[in-house]
Amino acid sequence: MPKSELTTREVIERFNKAFNRQDADGVATWLSQDTVFEDTSPAPDGRRIEGKSAVAAYWQEWFARNADAKFDAEDMVIAVHPEHHCPVAERAKSRRSSRM
Repeated sequence: MPKSELTTREVIERFNKAFNRQDADGVATWLSQDTVFEDTSPAPDGRRIEGKSAVAAYWQEWFARNADAKFDAEDMVIAVHPEHHCPVAERAKSRRSSRM
């Protein structure tokens, strides 16, 4: 199925499955070229990682250091933005690995 035919929930679920396989290339499949990732470390301010290849490289290194990390989604609400008529994740409550 082409990406454009997937629902928002399917995209999020596929991203999470790639993350739980620790598949940085699989995670990168779901990133845009202009992706920005805000890492919370090093304290106190963290760092900003920009671009699909840089974010994928970050996850590759992170998975190598955190081989047992998993992401378990507890709750996900998908809504349609009233002005843009496109699906957006309005609220996502999640439980993260203690390594994150």
